[in-house]
Amino acid sequence: MNNILTQYQGDVFKELINIGLAHSADSFSAITGQSVIISDFKIEKCSKGEEIFNAGDAKNLNVLITDIMGAVGGKSYLIFNEEQSNLLFSRCLPPDNGKNPEQRKTMEDAILMEIDNMLAASVITKFANHMDLSMYGGVPHLLKKTPTEMNEMLNGDVLSLKEGDSLVVSAETIFKPAKDIEMSPAFIWVFPENFVVAVKEMVENKKNSSLLRIE
Repeated sequence: MNNILTQYQGDVFKELINIGLAHSADSFSAITGQSVIISDFKIEKCSKGEEIFNAGDAKNLNVLITDIMGAVGGKSYLIFNEEQSNLLFSRCLPPDNGKNPEQRKTMEDAILMEIDNMLAASVITKFANHMDLSMYGGVPHLLKKTPTEMNEMLNGDVLSLKEGDSLVVSAETIFKPAKDIEMSPAFIWVFPENFVVAVKEMVENKKNSSLLRIE
């Protein structure tokens, strides 16, 4: 955990993220008919100039940003490349007949923002409930970015944090719209030092409580 969180603290932190995302599955399935599988997490200390996001061969990205508000701050980013976005639209929307491109774009953007709202809100709510903090997600907004622009934005957000330990959390999410199809948008959080302190306090206060039996 790069000396930010102990192994135990990090395990509880990841469990909260896992459970938060799992709780969004029913709502997500209502829109797409697909399950959400979370594969793994990396918890990393922020580094100046680091390439936080690896886009592979992608050239264009749909980036959903949710500001975390309340007692602690932070941001979440849900990132779809062009191929993943088109696959998602094909599962959630009627066929594109090209007759009204502006209306189609509005529908596509709405689908992306609704999915981000469900996933980010589930995780933030889980944090709030188990850390006894008042925190909530703002209204998500959608940006179109290149991979270079994405990393510049992430590094800018990291550098804007106050001095001290902070977290960049990167999760690989696997959405399975059909048995033979899957897509893996990136889910990234940037948290300031006061969030890290709150995680440590929450774990220490609840070590012997029901925290590890959360549902």
